[in-house]
Order: sequence, then C-alpha cells, then structure tokens
Amino acid sequence: MSESDDERPAAAAWQPALAALTEHLQDTVLVTNAAGRIRAAYGSYASTGGWKLEDVIGASVTKFIHPLDLATALGRLMLNVADPSLSGQHRLEVRALRADGTYRATEAMLANRLADPAIRGIVITVRDIGPRREAELGRAESEERFRVVTDLSGDMIAMVGADGSIRYYSESCERILGYPPGTRIGRPLFDKIVAEDQPRARAAFRELVSQPLASRQMFEVRIHHVDGGVRWVQALAVNLLGHPAVGCVVFSARDITERKESELALADARARLDAALWGAHVGLYAVDLATDRAELSPHFFEITGILRSEWEADPNPWDARIHPRDRRMVAERVKAHLAGEQPIFEAEYRLRTPRGWLWILDRARVMQRDPDGRPRTLCGTVMDVSARKQLERELVETTAREQQRLSQDLHDGLGQELTGIALLMRSAAKRLDGGRQGVGADVETAIDHLNRAIRNARALAHGLHPVRADEGGLAGALESLAANARPGDVGIAVDTRRWGGQALPGDVADHAYRIVQEALANALRHAQASQVTIRLAAEPEAVVVAVRDNGIGLGGVARAAPGLGRRIIAHRAQLIGGSVEWLEPGGGGTEVVLTVPWAAAIAAGAAAEVSSRGRP
Repeated sequence: MSESDDERPAAAAWQPALAALTEHLQDTVLVTNAAGRIRAAYGSYASTGGWKLEDVIGASVTKFIHPLDLATALGRLMLNVADPSLSGQHRLEVRALRADGTYRATEAMLANRLADPAIRGIVITVRDIGPRREAELGRAESEERFRVVTDLSGDMIAMVGADGSIRYYSESCERILGYPPGTRIGRPLFDKIVAEDQPRARAAFRELVSQPLASRQMFEVRIHHVDGGVRWVQALAVNLLGHPAVGCVVFSARDITERKESELALADARARLDAALWGAHVGLYAVDLATDRAELSPHFFEITGILRSEWEADPNPWDARIHPRDRRMVAERVKAHLAGEQPIFEAEYRLRTPRGWLWILDRARVMQRDPDGRPRTLCGTVMDVSARKQLERELVETTAREQQRLSQDLHDGLGQELTGIALLMRSAAKRLDGGRQGVGADVETAIDHLNRAIRNARALAHGLHPVRADEGGLAGALESLAANARPGDVGIAVDTRRWGGQALPGDVADHAYRIVQEALANALRHAQASQVTIRLAAEPEAVVVAVRDNGIGLGGVARAAPGLGRRIIAHRAQLIGGSVEWLEPGGGGTEVVLTVPWAAAIAAGAAAEVSSRGRP
C-alpha cells in the first residue's frame, strides 16, 4: 500500500542530502508514522544492526524489539502520539534485534514531530548501549566476585583513604575482630589499635602514603576485639591511592594471635632456659653429622673461654682440642651411640681452652635420623666439672695418704708395741716357779690372743696400703688379695705370666689394685660365679689388668649391683689416664678390663709426685 500524501515527508527534496550527512552517525535515527511503521532511517542502522535500508523502510518498529520489551516500547510510543509535549522526555531501554538474530541493548528517545510539516512523524533516536551495559555488568560481576572472595578469605581486606578513614572492609573482619559489616565504614583505621602500637602504625601509614604507587609496608599490631580482648594482626598495606579504579590504601591482614602467643611463650621459655644454663654453667650444642658442623650456645664459649671466631675458623675445632689421652675413649663412645649400641653418649674428658685443660662432662643423644635410620643431628650439653674432678682427685689422694699413714702407724707403732708385750709376757711365763704353773698357762693363752691381734693388725695395715715395692709391687698385692678374699667355694686365680715384674708408679699401682678389688667384690657378691681370674699383663703400649668371672653376665650384674662401684672404677681409671671396659666374653660371665697406656701411667705418677710435694 502506498503512503498517503499526508504521510510523506514534506521536504522530500533534501532527503538525499540528509542521508549523506547522517551516514556516519553512531546513533540510528528512525522516522515512523503514528502507528510505528518506519518511513525513513538514518545513521548506523546498518553498522550496528547489520540491516539493509530496504529491510528497514516500511517495517514496523515492533519487528526489531524483543518480545519482553515490546509492551513497554509501544506504551511509550502511544504516550508520545497522544501528547506531543512529552517529546524527548521518554527514554527507555530495549533489546533490539540484529540481522544475525541476536539482540543488543539499546537506549531509545522518542520525539513527536507529527505536526511538523517537514517531518510529520515520530522521530526515534536509537543508541547502541551494548558495550556500556556489558561493561556495567562486568563491573558488577567483578565487584560481586571481589566481595565473595574477600568475604570468604581468611584474611581481612580493608580499603582506607589517605586520611586514614575506612572506605570498605570484608566480612572476615567480623569473624576475626567481631565488628559487623558497615559499622566501621567512615571511622578512623587507628582508633581500635592498642595505644602502645598506634605511634608505630601511624608513622608507617604516613610513610606509605608519601611513597609512589604500589609501594608496600608490612607491620604487626595489636587490635582491640569487640569483646574487649586483644588480637595480634599482621598487615600488608599497598599504596593504590593513585590507581584510578581503587584510589585507596589496601590492607590485607591476618590474625596471628596464636603465632605471637607461641613466639612469646617460646621467648619466655628460652629466657628461662638461658637463666638455667647460666646458673648451672652448662652449654648446649647441636651437630649436623652430614657436614660435621656444630651450632653452639653462647654458654659454651662462656664456660670454655674460647672465642667463637677462633672456633669457627678451625676446620676441626672439637677433636683438635680434646686431650690426646681422652680422644680415643670419646671417639669410641660416640661411635657406639651413633650405631645404636648405647642409648646416650656420655663422657668426661679434658678440653684445651685458653684457661688450660678443662674437665667437662659431655652428654648427648641423636635427635634426628634419616628414613633409613642413619643419624642426622646429635644434640647435647657440656658442663664444667673441673672443680669436682679436682676435689675428687684431692679426696682420693688424701684418702690414700691417710691409709698409708694408718698402715704405717699400725705396722710400725701398734704392731711393734704388741710384739714387745708378747715377748715380755713369754719371758715372764718362763721365770714363773713350778708351784705356780697354772698362772703360766694363762699367760700362754694371753700370748696366743696377743699374737692373733698382731697378725690382724698387720693384715689391716697391709689392706690400707696394699701395694708395696718390697712385697712384690702390684703383682704381689693381687696375689695377697686373692689369698685373703675368703670366697668360700669360689676359686680365684692370679695370672701374672705376661707381667715380667714391671715397676709402676705407686699412685697408678694403688688405683689399679683398688679397681681390681672393686671388680672382684662385685664378682663375688653379684655374679654367682664359681671361678674368677685376675690377669696382669705388660703389653707393648699399655698396662692391662682384667678381672673375669664365669657368672651370670654383665646384664645380670647390672641389675643386681648398684652403679656406684662402676662409677668409682671409671673415676679411678680416669685419674691415672686409663679407660675401663665392661665386656661379656664368649662362654658367658663378665670381664672388667683396665687399660693404662705407659705414657699415661708415667705422667700420672709424675703428677702424683708433684701433688704430694704440695707444688701446683
């Protein structure tokens, strides 16, 4: 159907020029009649919708509107037709159909120009707002995603202006600090920080604000909880004030209260440990067995007087400082512990320090092992026991001197006097006349008792000072010990075939005798043995004294006998530079072996001689 004259534009002569002028408009301009049928189209209808002009002219605008938006669009069109004064006041958003069958968000503005003789129609200006709407939806989606992520995050997220006021904070703030969402918006960031931490936090914030975009600052502060408590918070602040999409300082903070409480408790425990170590004069160490490097506490250097720098500069600082006589013993005990043969490593040895030879008690245990069982870390303690060792030496030496003095007094004093009395009584008995023979018999009985007392006094004197050079030295003393042991049905043999009559310093011989005496006593009391052999041998490098029994073995003796005897034996061996081993030989029983290197025996004898003269 052709258009009537009143529907045709009055100025049809300039329509080609108008089409040329509007060809590159970003908007689409449609002219419809009162019923909404399109009479003219200008602008971007082709570029934005993909339509050809012949597809548009003569078609109803309803063809290009999404069905769900059609009622709203027709209502606005009818309002404009009915009331020309509403022209330009009605804007609406509709989804417009594209030539490819998809819909695009558009914004339309209607103007009633039916009375204008040059137009005689409804002018509809259509603007494609798809990119803007997609951007808005994307931004809304991004904001929603940001809220979800921040609210579900374990960290607290806050956005703060340059003035320190809170612009945004995540819901996790309520979980951590108890403040509901929105209650802190617009409030100062710092008013909930503990007063003692505020100056530091404010200074850090001012410094951050003055720095360039994306500068960062990390700090830890205490914040008041809504319940009145205090929580430790670690915050990372990033300066995004200059970012066009942010314009704030962004804080990412997490609750570190448990960690801080653990750190404070650990610091307190370390302080207590340091005080205890200082009071006990004990040092700590940990050895990485793979690298053979040790970490030592300051107390170790305080005890020894060794400079840490000198220690760390030495490639072999520990072994090089152990006394040569103690080095083998220490190495063997360490090896036994690392191999799992002993539950702990324990040794007393001398360590060379700027203060001289220092006696230390070293106790350690493997703390870490590889999955295959190889030891990785050895941790232990060292204690200065020099004063105790000196006291023990002095005690033993004093005891030995007193024993020797008592022995001499008994032998040369009491023994001689008793002998003289016995001789006088025998002489008196012979001079008694025949008429008083009964008195002579009583005197003879008294003489017998007196002689027994003399023998006991001499035996007591010999026991107090058993090793005498004029009575065979150590070998003779061991023979006498075996003869006087009174073991009942236990046989005691002394083997000196490899001794050769060697001479030992008196101090070394006395300690060796006492060690054998203690080992023999243990064998007789606890080992349930029927045979004990005492062996004395002069080896090329050392003196060896051993006590072997055929009893219940080392484990049984250890359960039956107290540990004091073993400690006394070990201490006596150390005093003369020797070492003691407790063995379980093949065939059962126990063997206690004392080994004293000849060089150590000579040195110990010389030291005892110096000590006896009172020289340092």
